[in-house]
Amino acid sequence: MSEDLLFDMIADLHIPDNSFITVQSRDPHNDWYVVIALIEEGGLEVEYRHPGREEHRVVQGLAPSRVALDVTVWVSATVGN
Repeated sequence: MSEDLLFDMIADLHIPDNSFITVQSRDPHNDWYVVIALIEEGGLEVEYRHPGREEHRVVQGLAPSRVALDVTVWVSATVGN
């Protein structure tokens, strides 16, 4: 998934019908995922989870362009390992 495509998908989010995006591995043996959600107070919340590395964190308040960049970098690093 490209950063530009992810940015466009984030721009299309709206409450209540289309309020989140899930990015996950296609490999059934890899259980990582990222959820990008539009929160009712405004802004975005991003949840990164990779049980195999015991990683779980939630980030709020970033601009859509920053979310697209950060998620793309995280997924690239995760897939590369």
